[in-house]
Amino acid sequence: MKDIITPYALASAIYDFESAESALPDIPESIRDYCQRENKRMQIANLSDGSLRDISDITQPGSCAVVIADLANDLPPATHWDSDLSEPRLGASGGLGTIDACNKKITRTLDWDSDSPTYFYPPSKKIFANQALTPSLENYVGMSYSLYHVTERATALLSSNCIKRTGFGVLFRNPGSEVFDNVPFYQVISNIPLSSNGHPSLASVILPPGWVRDSDPYPLIFCGFYDTNSNVFYSHGLEAMEALKSLKDKTGRLALAVMWNGGGAEACMTVQPSAHEGMNTVFQMMKERFNADTSMAISCGSSRGGVTALHVAANPSPAYTLKAAVACNPPMHFSEAEKLSPYTFPLHFAIQESCTGWKMAHASTWRHPETHEDPQDILSKNLTGLSPEETRAILGAESPSWMGEIKKKDPYIYLQAGTQDYMAPLYPQVRFAETAKKLGLRIRFELAFRAGHYYIESPFSIAARLMASFLSDAPLPEEGIFLNSKKEGPAFNYQPYDGPFPVFASYPKEIPVGFPYSIELFGPPGSLFKVSIQRLGDAPDPLLILQKPGVPALGGIASTVFETFKSWPYPSGEYDWIIECLPPGQNWFRPMIGDTHLTVTETEISEPSIDKTIRMSFGRVGPGICEV
Repeated sequence: MKDIITPYALASAIYDFESAESALPDIPESIRDYCQRENKRMQIANLSDGSLRDISDITQPGSCAVVIADLANDLPPATHWDSDLSEPRLGASGGLGTIDACNKKITRTLDWDSDSPTYFYPPSKKIFANQALTPSLENYVGMSYSLYHVTERATALLSSNCIKRTGFGVLFRNPGSEVFDNVPFYQVISNIPLSSNGHPSLASVILPPGWVRDSDPYPLIFCGFYDTNSNVFYSHGLEAMEALKSLKDKTGRLALAVMWNGGGAEACMTVQPSAHEGMNTVFQMMKERFNADTSMAISCGSSRGGVTALHVAANPSPAYTLKAAVACNPPMHFSEAEKLSPYTFPLHFAIQESCTGWKMAHASTWRHPETHEDPQDILSKNLTGLSPEETRAILGAESPSWMGEIKKKDPYIYLQAGTQDYMAPLYPQVRFAETAKKLGLRIRFELAFRAGHYYIESPFSIAARLMASFLSDAPLPEEGIFLNSKKEGPAFNYQPYDGPFPVFASYPKEIPVGFPYSIELFGPPGSLFKVSIQRLGDAPDPLLILQKPGVPALGGIASTVFETFKSWPYPSGEYDWIIECLPPGQNWFRPMIGDTHLTVTETEISEPSIDKTIRMSFGRVGPGICEV
């Protein structure tokens, strides 16, 4: 398909007319009724040149759609970034990168000049408010602008896919533009500028078909992921619209969704001091401008969005009532990153570099060229303004204050995790779930065997199911620990697991001599674990790394060992991992093995982040662990 050049609201999905005899597409009844009621005319738009013709004139083959020509989108979506000036400008629609379709994102935010020591563009592109080279506390990439310009093709495809999935298209609006009452479209208002005590952020709002200003307040689903355009047009936008339709079908109630970039669109998680004030600003804006019911709110998200969802629950002075928090595979090691070696969880390489802004920040010998600070100290200060020790005291399962605030609010918590997540180690998530249970919090923890850093079910879908329960006073999903196992077939084909708890492990696949590393083991309750390595070729007997009984985990249905080591003691070369388990009353056995290969190097790895991360994480989802 060529570039789409139609600014008009889609009344049908996009499809190809193969000949003059092609049939007209199905047009949703809601669109027909709206056009008749409002005296709007539907026409056929040629999507390669934007030309319009009468709806009965099917004479030219090609990619087309039925449109409402006198109901125009507000395009392109505002980003507030001026590409010509290389700086933020209110109302501009440029970008450091481009989203060209719903399933394709082109990133242009990083500085790939091999001679540049910094991760992001230099001050000639004013991506930081103070024109610094690197991020710092409250000063991140994309706080007051969206990073990605969205093409007209991407907006049309999102609307077309939404029609296919929900029966409704999307009408795109920009901040300050008219928002319509009672139209048969989802209305997406892109990148509303917000400010909280001088800290900027953006929010993109999704209004459901049939929304009107003067009505009973609407329940609200909140998501704080990364860049707002990326969130709407690439990650969660279509999922959010499907979830709002599902909620309407189940309860007859309309609800709103909001996507927030609080804390900056890249290079951070939403755990800095201004985050809670920013959340209050978002909820207050939704209440005042879009009639949101801030006493009926659910936060949801995956990865960084999952961390944000829990942080919404921990707000000490919220301007909202949070009914539930949905967190899928949240990387909850933000308070103990010094314990988790990037050689075990390799995406930590890229995180440490992007969050500090320095390409070599993963290296053990690297220090800030001016302040000589350790990269772990810089990382912690950029995220929270505190030292690693102070951060650990105020965040995460080990923090009485953080967990205590969640306990005060008592939201229902829906937590999902995967055993093969090379980004978010399972151990901290298990500890959070167990601490929450001890505190009497209502929590459902779903653990998926062989799941990586992605969710089993869309967090918006889960949020919609929970919201339906709250609105209808129906029972919430059962609390407790629930196991799922990936089956053959599609990536998201999971089924309940009711067998004995399997054995699985995470361990380094490549590590330099003398470097710290971690090993994570789970298995049947009461198990004894043994981990060894066998050098390939003519080698002596296996070398024992550890032999240790597991401690009770997951409500007693599993044992776990999470062990950190300060230094790899064995010489360089090629090895195999050997994992052994001794459950109570059984014999030692070796679980089924995936990719157990280990490369030990003499020198520290110093490749560019993306190459290094891809190579080291390859095979960690599925192979690279053990499971029976």
